Amino acid sequence: MPSVTVFIPTYNRAHFLPAAIDSILQQTFTDFELLIVDDGSSDETAGLLEDYRARDRRIRIESNATNLGSPKTRNRGLDLAQGDFIAMLDSDDIAAPDRLERQVDFLTTHEDHALVGSNKTTFGSVASLGRFLRRRPIAPEAIRARLLFRCCIAHSTVMGRTDILRTFRYDETFDVSQDFDLFVRLSESHKIANIADPLVRVRRHAGQVSRKRADVKSRLRLILRRQLDALDMTYSEDDLERHLMLARPRSWHAPTRDDLVWSETWLQRLTMANRRTARYDKAVFEQVVGEAWFELCLKAMPGLAKAPYRWLWRSPLASSAWAGVRRRILNQHELAAGP
Repeated sequence: MPSVTVFIPTYNRAHFLPAAIDSILQQTFTDFELLIVDDGSSDETAGLLEDYRARDRRIRIESNATNLGSPKTRNRGLDLAQGDFIAMLDSDDIAAPDRLERQVDFLTTHEDHALVGSNKTTFGSVASLGRFLRRRPIAPEAIRARLLFRCCIAHSTVMGRTDILRTFRYDETFDVSQDFDLFVRLSESHKIANIADPLVRVRRHAGQVSRKRADVKSRLRLILRRQLDALDMTYSEDDLERHLMLARPRSWHAPTRDDLVWSETWLQRLTMANRRTARYDKAVFEQVVGEAWFELCLKAMPGLAKAPYRWLWRSPLASSAWAGVRRRILNQHELAAGP
């Protein structure tokens, strides 16, 4: 049996699929099977996959009779995987040549970790003209704390232990954000890490699946609500909605003074709740809170002039916010230097 199953689910991506497949066949680590599940494609995918299978015996092809959707197809991949480790790759993305080698080495030397992802770069025709690197948390405690705010693991970069992921599975009631939900549940009892280097190039293009904003927000609210409840927070529906926006700063186009007032109080409440429940590592959690405060104040500056800057450093959250400054500087350094 192979050490690794690389799993690519695909649906009508015949024009992008060869680049994804070739990036796996060119890996420096060779003890793998490439499992591709065609989720009822109606384009040229079937013929393309047969051509590849005839050329490389490591490729396994499975097909769904009808389009089952992402969570059911991903669970089918977990059930079919033969490797001790399973690496995910979306059918329009490209893996770095040493991706499998790096992640197998990590999981082999960190036996207490269930899953490892990595940073990523983006490319393509939509909102990503050139590479973009958003630095992600690396250590398990930082990832677990950041998951209270946003998904900080890129699904197309992850490799995990097949038996553990097969136990947790994707929630098939989540037609969107099922990866975020899985990572939160997994982090409650298992260690998750990210490798600092970008090991996958994620393509942005107009043909990607789009969902109604209301559907996405509904699932995100549920994921965040469960974590806030576990932190023993009391909150209103308005608090939950604002926390969702705080967790997605790029969606919060122009924070107002009222938003800053609420956020400062809310973040301090989160800090106190964690000190009371000890759910997250204290120092790590307060750094994450500080970064959230820094990002929000930065976002508010165009509309409120210098007021957010003064507010940022006069706040009780100021000492924690220094972490946000360091993180911002590091992001810019990485972007300038390139992967």
